[in-house]
Amino acid sequence: MKVKIVKKLELKDIYFIENFLTENNIESTDNIQEADIIISLGGDGTILSLVPLLRIKNIPVFAINYGNVGYMTKVSKENFEYSFLKYLNGEFSIEHRDFLEIVFRDKIYYALNEISILKSEMQAHLIEISVFQKNNLINNYRADGVIVATPTGSTAYSLSANGPIIHPDIRAICITPLAPQTLSARSIIVSPHKELILSAKSKSGIAGLNIDGNLHYDILETDKINVKLSDKGIDLICVDDLNYFETLKKKLHWS
Repeated sequence: MKVKIVKKLELKDIYFIENFLTENNIESTDNIQEADIIISLGGDGTILSLVPLLRIKNIPVFAINYGNVGYMTKVSKENFEYSFLKYLNGEFSIEHRDFLEIVFRDKIYYALNEISILKSEMQAHLIEISVFQKNNLINNYRADGVIVATPTGSTAYSLSANGPIIHPDIRAICITPLAPQTLSARSIIVSPHKELILSAKSKSGIAGLNIDGNLHYDILETDKINVKLSDKGIDLICVDDLNYFETLKKKLHWS
């Protein structure tokens, strides 16, 4: 077995993991094409950074939580050895999370959490975002922006804009307006089987496209952004039968 380790930039002292791998005759590699699994050391942000790697080779991810929230990183560093031995013994399951597939200016991008269309940084005026599904207009949103999220992303940026929480087992797309002009503009959950088409108008003629918080592009009024739920995604290794609602209670401090 070969393992690729991906970690938060500030994490330097991971000798205990490297020692464990050596003791168990597991080789570490920097080449994703040679790797059988990825060990992710960080939080959910570190997992988001794996999307380009998983486009190259779709392999399972063993995530260890070094972050602050960690909806997807459920193994603590203290339990690493115990949990990884369970994985080696075949005592695990796979939790699949779908990507969004985005087509923008004839290029394909993937997002695990969301895309957002936002007014430009210095723009005081609201922008108008049109969202279609096939030939059907869903809404024209006058707002600071619109977030299009996966179920995974429903506990990220969309949640901060009062979007709904969607269980990760459900295949769906959530559209959430960001600070809309009218209170009647609400989040809506739509089928993943039909492509969304988005465009934006602004006073300056430019708005911003943000993909998982990592990629940023200016978009013009003539641009169309096509979004759908992809068959591609991330496979998270789970060694414990953790209840999703228990995770929500813990992370969101529910009583």
